[in-house]
Amino acid sequence: MRTGNLTTLSERDRVAMRERLAFEQAERDSQRLAEDQAEYKKYIQGVAAEQLRVPRAYRIAPLSFDEWRKYLPEDESDPVLRGQLATNRALTARLREDERATVLADSPDTEFELPAEARGLSMNIEEARKFAREQAETFVSQNSDYFPSKKNFETITNYLSTQGIAIPTVDTFKLAWQRLRTLGLIEERPTPEPTQVQPEPQPEPEVPKFGDFDGDLVSGFDLTSGEPCTYTQRQVRNMSSAEFRRAFRVVPRFTRSRYQ
Repeated sequence: MRTGNLTTLSERDRVAMRERLAFEQAERDSQRLAEDQAEYKKYIQGVAAEQLRVPRAYRIAPLSFDEWRKYLPEDESDPVLRGQLATNRALTARLREDERATVLADSPDTEFELPAEARGLSMNIEEARKFAREQAETFVSQNSDYFPSKKNFETITNYLSTQGIAIPTVDTFKLAWQRLRTLGLIEERPTPEPTQVQPEPQPEPEVPKFGDFDGDLVSGFDLTSGEPCTYTQRQVRNMSSAEFRRAFRVVPRFTRSRYQ
């Protein structure tokens, strides 16, 4: 196959070049597939070894090759590193799903740790309600990313109640919000729609009233001296029919009907 200036290639050469490029891409895809399959076997072996230490009732099935491959970073050329990243991402995603299911089932979250300042607080019911309300208001004012919707309020308060927390502090609210947000259980602030800039109203052009301008001049004759002169459009409009005939020397046209 000849190479060189593409503009000088024949159609046959162009077809051959496209076929060559397609062949090379297929070879790269085949090699990458083989590399990914080898790394997937390592993932399967790792999951199997991990499951041996887990009671049979809590064992999980490994992801299929296609599911595991979704976590591969496309821009990573090193097959070993690419496989490790995919495995870590897959395990993290599976762990998040399990934790999310636990929280949705209103079960205690073992990953949540009560901040030190909230431990050992003791108040009567009225004091605890007032304190919690003040702490919640402070939390909202200090965290602009938090969307204070009814759903979010109920999600956080239910979560804290499940953890057995009756007197939450600002940090308690924040940690609960961050944890639930990580699990995808928080309603985010809606993205505002782009505001359309309304064009400023343009003043309408002032249209002169009929008769407020002179317009083109018209040649005629002076009504008094009979000398040639010019008249404005306004002057012409204000003339009587007799003045108009004298100014422009209009001769009446007589028809036969005038004499019948």
